Amino acid sequence: MKRLLICIVCILFGAVSCTKVEKQPVITIHSFFGEVTIQSSTGEKVPNIGDVLLQNDVIVTGKGAVCDLVYRDAGVIRINENTKVMVQSLLQGSADDVVLTIEKGKAFATLGKLKKGDAFALKSKTVIAAVRGTSFRMIADEKGAKVDVVTGK
Repeated sequence: MKRLLICIVCILFGAVSCTKVEKQPVITIHSFFGEVTIQSSTGEKVPNIGDVLLQNDVIVTGKGAVCDLVYRDAGVIRINENTKVMVQSLLQGSADDVVLTIEKGKAFATLGKLKKGDAFALKSKTVIAAVRGTSFRMIADEKGAKVDVVTGK
């Protein structure tokens, strides 16, 4: 009886330890309104709530439009009207390395404490803001960029 019980426990343990753990998407569309499109290698489309963004995807918002992205469970990035943002880097592994590039327009990011080793940056042609546990806004255009820290350091 003991052998049978040990055998069942070993089989159950083996089955549980062999199950594939799915990775949580890094950046997803949380909400949006107005004219918002995602440009990717497969073409241009209107986003759906829950869409997962991939490296080199570009989010474009029109006049009066807003798009909110969720960065794992650590933060929210709001892309304001008339803005173009590219997912430049989206490396996953034991630690995330996420870089969003604002080509033009305005974005607001609120990030909680990131996991050790994780990196998040919002950049433009002239400015890079790499933060953890901060709320900040970046405005960029052809001439340059400006970063305002709302909370944090």
